[in-house]
Formats: sequence, structure tokens, C-alpha cells
Amino acid sequence: MDSQVYTRKLRILLKTTRLLKTVRLRKALYSLIEHWEGELPDLRNLFCPKEIDFLLTEDLRLQNSNLNTSEEDPGIKVSLIEFVVRSGYQDELCHDKKEKPSLFRATALLYAAQHSFPTRVFHDLFRIYNKFDVNYEDKKSGKTHFHVACELGLYEVMEAFLKLGQDPNYLGQSKSIDPPLFLVIKKALYEPQLVKLLLEKGANPNLSCKDGMTPLHVIGVTENAYGLAELFFYLCEGNNKVVHIDARHKNGDTPLHMALKNNNWEIAELLLRRGADPNAANMEGCTPLHVLAWKECNHNVTKVLLDFCDAENRPLRIDARDNLGLTPLYNTLLHKNGKMFEALLRHGADPNQPTESRWTSLHYICGGNKDDLWWANTIFKFAGDRVRVDVQDENGETPMHLAVSSGNGELTKLLLTVGADPNAANMEECTPLHVLARKECNYKVTKVLLEFCDAEDRPLRIDARDKQGLTPLFTALLYKNATMFEALLRRGADTNQPDEWGWTPLHYICGGNKYDLWWASTMFKFAGDRVRVDVQDEKGETPMHLAVSSGNGDLIDLLLRRDADPNAVKM
Repeated sequence: MDSQVYTRKLRILLKTTRLLKTVRLRKALYSLIEHWEGELPDLRNLFCPKEIDFLLTEDLRLQNSNLNTSEEDPGIKVSLIEFVVRSGYQDELCHDKKEKPSLFRATALLYAAQHSFPTRVFHDLFRIYNKFDVNYEDKKSGKTHFHVACELGLYEVMEAFLKLGQDPNYLGQSKSIDPPLFLVIKKALYEPQLVKLLLEKGANPNLSCKDGMTPLHVIGVTENAYGLAELFFYLCEGNNKVVHIDARHKNGDTPLHMALKNNNWEIAELLLRRGADPNAANMEGCTPLHVLAWKECNHNVTKVLLDFCDAENRPLRIDARDNLGLTPLYNTLLHKNGKMFEALLRHGADPNQPTESRWTSLHYICGGNKDDLWWANTIFKFAGDRVRVDVQDENGETPMHLAVSSGNGELTKLLLTVGADPNAANMEECTPLHVLARKECNYKVTKVLLEFCDAEDRPLRIDARDKQGLTPLFTALLYKNATMFEALLRRGADTNQPDEWGWTPLHYICGGNKYDLWWASTMFKFAGDRVRVDVQDEKGETPMHLAVSSGNGDLIDLLLRRDADPNAVKM
């Protein structure tokens, strides 16, 4: 068939409206391209640049939607893009109505960039759009042909643009596109010549992307990027570019934060040698030490920051507080980072720094933290006398209060061993014994507290009164804690201490149906003659009055056998 005939057929097919949305026309078009014989047509004589843009974009859209895999569509062996390249067509600059160059243009190349086509497609498209003194731009996204070349790492295309005066820092009219240097930085891990090219042409190494990340931030999060980091600094110095070593991400993270978060200890060390601030805080007030506290980092990462600052005499704010008032040491507890916890203590971290609720690290350990004994042993091993064992939180509670409340006998014993006060009272004037009396705690805790104080001759205020005037024995009775009730009686607790209305424990036992005979029998069994059976409350009533009033014959009988006065008169 004569090539002129092919050309006429092509003109007819391509001029047909919506040609690529009609299966029959698609088949005819791709069949014609595939079997073309003779000289290829000069497409400039057939179409204007905008029409070629449309046809190429439709061809890409067809490929992107995978229509060629349907039963109706033919397998496309030769795309329209390949055909246009073979024809020798090259794009021409478009002009607006005022005959000015039109740079805002939705080219097929920009469409392809939005849909992640293979690199080979872009090689073909840049052979078509090869006017490198013109940088077409998508008006919506701000992305340009030059940005696409940088994203793909097309060195020769980038070089062609830059030779013809392209700004290496161009951000697009919308200013929302990532800087060219930022776009190539990850590819530079394997193609360092991309970074070299841009820096030599005047790229700013500190321009950030939309979220504030600079190329140095990207290097910090990239694995095996130490060589790239060294090259980056070397190239910047060679081109008289000052790198902002503590540049801020939108959340305030510096490149050092990023490197530490990603366990890139070699890059972290390089950044520190280059002068990175080891105390820089992000928007949450978190320093690099806080970052290390959050995760079980590679030991080299922790060692780099702590040891480097020691060796270089760089002050490190080891007790810096984040916006929640938490130090790195406290954060290691929250995130169960044992290695970092020990490392911070070795470097002098203060275990007494409180949170907003006045909890110290020891409060947190004693408050029910899993594996709490290891943490407590570690804090005393490395902090020693620096630990304030009787420090109070906002409720006046000491670590001892929390340890007994959590039912941890071993932790309670450890606190007593290092000198904790067994009589410390909180804001409600409750001692550890009051805390034990309120709940059916592990009996081991009660035993530890009582026996330790006996063995070590440590005075224990067994009859201490809280703000309501209640002793631990009275509290155990009110909370029906039989184990604690008996233990306190064995220890010699005073059974006659009254509450604010003058009621003793025996009044409560006799005053209703809440308590059975066991409580009174137990009291007499272990307190014996120490129990005042005829004590009067503020109304002059004795336990016998209350037992009679409640109609409890067993209690009346018991009181009479204990010589209670059946003739006692009320006031």
C-alpha cells in the first residue's frame, strides 16, 4: 500500500472524534500503526501541538486503564507514542492570544508523571518534548517537565534543561512542588552525579519540601546513606553552600532526630561532628534523647549520642522535659526501654524529676509497672542515694503507698531496705497500713511490712489516724478486710480507738447486721482484756446497747461472757 494512502487513512482516523473511546476505531488505528509500510508521515502537517498532546494523552490513558487486556481490545504491540517518535515529530512551542509563549500546558508527559509509567515511556516522551529551554508546567500541581526529569533521575535531560538556563531551585508557580534537589536525593544513593549536577548549577541544599523536610532530613531516614551524607557535605562545601545542620521539619524534628529515629547511628555521629545540636527540641518538646527513649534502639545509637557528648565536652540536657513535662528517663519507663533506662542512669539522669502529677520514676515503677522489681533494682543500683524514696506526689502518696497498693511484697521489702518510711502519710493522713487495710491485698505484703519493722526495730505507727480519725484496724473493719483485721490484732493494734462519733470497732460490730459473730470473737481472741466492752460513744451508748437494739442474741451472749455491764445507762 502506498504511504500516501496510509497517511490519508491515519488523517481520517485521528480526526475522528473520541477515537480512542471506540473499540472499533482503536482496533483500526493500532492495526494501521503496526502494519505501516513506507515513509512515515510528517505529523506537523496533520495536527497542531495541542492535538498531538491530546492524542498522546489518550494513548497513555488507554494503557493506564488496561483496556488492551479486555477481550474486545487488540494487544497493542506498537503504541501511538512510539509511532510519533519514529515519525520524527518534535513538539513546538505554543503561544497564547498575545503571541506570548504558553508555559502552562497539560502535556502527555505531565499526565504520565501522575500515573507512574515506566521510565522507558518518559525517554520516548522527552524525545518528543525536547525543547529544554521551555519548562511546561501543570497549572494545578505546579509540577514541570524539569521536576519530572529530576524525579526519574534522567541525568541527560536535567543537564539539557540546566544548560539552557533552568533554575535548579524552581518550585513551580504554586510553590507547592518539592525542590529539584529534594527530588533527586534518594536516587543519589546510587546516582550521586544527580546531586553534584544540581549543586554545581546553584541548587540550595536547604530548600525544604511541603512538610519542611530538607535533603538532610531525607538522608537521615535513608538506610546505608552514610556515603551519601559525606558526599553531600563535601559537594556543598566545594560549591560554597552552607548546610543548615539543624533545619526543622514541620513537627520541629531536625536531621539528628530523623537519624536517631531510624537507627542511623553513623549518620547521627556525622551530624554531631558537623555541629548538630544534641539538645534541639521539636514541637512536642522532645530532644534526641527523648527519641532514643521511645524505642529499643541499636545500642550504637545510644552510645553515639551519650559518649560523643561526653568525649567532646558538649553539654547534654539529660533531664530535658518535653511538653508533657516528661524527661527522657521517665519516657524509657513508659516505653519499657530497659537498655536506655540503664544508660541514662549511668550518665547521671535525675530519677526524682516529677511529672505534672508529681510522680517520679520510682512512683511509676511502684504503681504497678510490669517487671517492676528489675526497674527498681536498676534505679537503686545506678542512682543509689540520689533516689528520694519518700517523695510525695500531688496526693501526698509515696512510692511505698503505691507498692503496697499494688500488692508487691518484694518491691515493698526493697523500699524498706533502702530506708523508705513505713509511716509516711498522704494528703488524707493515710499510712501504708491504711492502704493495706482498704483492700484484700496479698497477705505477703502485710507480713513483709509488719515483720520487717519488727526485725529491723523500725517503729511502726500501727494506730495512726487518718483525717477521719480512723486507725488501720478500724479501716480494715469498715472494708471487711478480715486478713488485715486479724494481722493488726496480732500485732497489738488498739481496739478502743474511737472514730469522730466515739464509736470503737466493737460498736460497729454490734451496731447492725453487717458483721457476724466472727469479728467480735476474733477481736476478743487476739486483744483479750484490752477490749473495753463498756466504752460509751458520744450518746453514751455501749456495744451492749447496740447489740440489744439489733436483736443479735449471739453477740449479747458473747458480751455478757466478757463481763459487759447489762445495766449500763445512756447519757
